Formats: sequence, C-alpha cells, structure tokens
Amino acid sequence: MPSPARHREPSTDREDTTPAPEGHRSRTGPAGRTGDLPAPPWVLARIRYAQEALIFEQRLADHLGEHEQVNAEFGKVVRAFWTIALHNRTDYRLFGSNSGLGGGAVGTSFEDLARVVESGNLRERVNFLFNGVARDLVPYLMGGVEPQHPVIGIERRDRHRTEQMRRYERERDELLAAGLDPEDEDQEMEELEALVRTPLRPWEVRPPLSPAERRLAVRDGVLLWSPAGQTHTLPMVADFQARSEDSGGLVLTGTSGSAYRIITHVARLTRLAGVPVDLGLIRSGLAGVLVGVGHHSFHEVMVGAQHALDEFDRSAASVYVNNWGRYWDVHPLTEEELRTHVAREGLFPDEHARALLAALEADRAAEAAAERAGGAAAERAGGAGRAGGSAGTSEGNDDDGRR
Repeated sequence: MPSPARHREPSTDREDTTPAPEGHRSRTGPAGRTGDLPAPPWVLARIRYAQEALIFEQRLADHLGEHEQVNAEFGKVVRAFWTIALHNRTDYRLFGSNSGLGGGAVGTSFEDLARVVESGNLRERVNFLFNGVARDLVPYLMGGVEPQHPVIGIERRDRHRTEQMRRYERERDELLAAGLDPEDEDQEMEELEALVRTPLRPWEVRPPLSPAERRLAVRDGVLLWSPAGQTHTLPMVADFQARSEDSGGLVLTGTSGSAYRIITHVARLTRLAGVPVDLGLIRSGLAGVLVGVGHHSFHEVMVGAQHALDEFDRSAASVYVNNWGRYWDVHPLTEEELRTHVAREGLFPDEHARALLAALEADRAAEAAAERAGGAAAERAGGAGRAGGSAGTSEGNDDDGRR
C-alpha cells in the first residue's frame, strides 16, 4: 500500500470547471446532481471524502478521549504546571472554571483542581491547560505571553458569529429589555440558549462526564456545552476555506489558536523546566477533545499545532500531512488500531472516496462503450437498409424496361 503522504486527491485543475465545493457544505442533492446536470465523478468523490471524514473525526475523538497513554502524558504536563504554580504562589484558581459551557470544567476549588491533576480525564486536563494558558497564568510561569501567530492573526479577521449566535444575541437583548418577572425570564432564556447548545446528550460524551463535570454541565438531563462550532464560523470566501477545500480539510471555526498556544507553552515546559514531553501525544489529545466537544475540526487543530511545532522543533512530532492521507498518522495509534476502532468498515475516508471514484469512472466508461456499440450497430443497420433499398430500385427499373 502506498504511503499516505503520497496520496493525491483528484485534481480540480481542469478546463471549464470551477473548484468543487467543500464536501459537507455541498448543495448537490442526494443523487449527486445540481439541477439537471450530473456531477462529475471527481466532485462526488470529494463529497464522499468529506462525509466519511466527518464520521471518522467523531469516532477518532471518542477513541482518543479514552486513550490511557494520551491522558497520562497530559497528566505529566498538568502536574508540572500545577507544581510550578504552587511553588510560585500564583493563583491556582486560574486553572479552573465554574462555567459548564466549554467542556471539561470542574470548578475552581483546590480539591477539584488537585483531583484533575492526579486522576482527571483527558477533557478535564485539556480544560485545565486551556484555562491556564488563556488567562496567561501558564505564559507568566513560562517566560511571558507569546505573540499571536501572524497567519492565525490574519485569519481571525474572517471569523464571525454564526447566524444562530446572532439570533441568540438579538433575542436575548430583546428579552432582557422586556422586563419580565424572573421566572418567566429564566424560562425564555433557557429556550434561547438551546440555539447555541451542543446537540450531544450527556450519555453520548466520551470520556464519560465525571461527577464534577456533570455538576456544572448538565441541567435537567440537558448538556449545556456551547462549543465554538455553534457560535463562530468562517465564510466560504475566507482564504482558509479555499486552502482547506483544496486539501480536503474540514472547516468549522478556523485554525485552532488554542492548539498553537498550548503546544507552544508545553514545548517551553520542556526547554525551561526540563520536563520531557511527547508533543505528538499532546497534539493528539488536543485533537480528541477540541473535536469531541465541537470547537474545531481535526484539520484546524493539526494546522494550529504545526505552526507551534514549526517554531519550536519540527522533529518533535511528525509533520502534519495536509492532504487526503491526513488520518493515517495519528500518534500513537497504529494503522491497524485506526482501522479496527475508528475507520468505518475498516476503510479510511480517502479509501472510501477513491473506491467511489473508481466505481463511477468504471460505470461511465461502460456507458460510453455501450453507447459506442449501440451507435455502431445502428450505423450497420442503417447501411443494410440503404443497400436493400438500392437493390429494390434497380429491380423495378428492369421490369419497366421489359414492359
């Protein structure tokens, strides 16, 4: 089997064609037709790739979320930052959060945060790191706040609120201005918040919610997460959308700035504190949680992490393969493990897409051959008819001559 890095997606560089739309945003109907025109096989293959990628990423997130080796590496990192923070008498509460909207929050008490350090699940530990970095506690401990990556900075200009988020903000303001009694206002607000809430239900979450998470994130059996994918998006005209469409990367909210910042400071932990860390495991853990909660796509996390690795040490983890072969290299998972536990029917998204492309092209070749054969048969039949007519005319002329 060829190396995934050499896999090439079907070319879109064709005469009289426009780039195929990103698969999961396609307006092509179920039969693969736009209006009355059949979509070319390469378009349908790209759509199939995107459909399979969506399935693969969610299954991958579930699998990584409960991977012991990945969580153990995060345990090493959060324990190091926790120890350094306590030694420097900084405000450890900055590692926590009392908001159940983002996924992984457990509160801000010493006891709750210490439990995350010692035995937390992967989502809790990623949230611990996210809070510490976002609130500049970790940067303070690791030599200062890093400058925003220029590519991410430019890209952020394109990010805007989703339509449901704008509707939520508009109707929330109207509700607050209406002056309802508190009970009615709370009921109306609950209905509004559903606009930007995750479609996941508490029992579907992997790893399972801890009691501390459940206390903050579940109310009346409803999961309260409001992930970035529900509140922000990138327009189709954004440059990142175009580049990602060309490579087959799924787009949700844009390159993950969180992945960039966290990888940057975990790398500093190795350099400044001498704590050996497998950045490939950290990257995979971030992908598992940020995809699983609904903040980013796999592609967005990997691009953000690669920006950090490029600045620190490109050899610290494998270079992200930004093409249809992206899912073949997810450290520490083997190809066999991915096929068994993640890939639908044991096939990677690119294999599903290439199989469809081959089948469609074979069908079209067969149809073309049948049309050519039918045309040849019709031509032979027409020729025979013309020959018979000529013979009849000749015989008639002979009879006329005899009379």
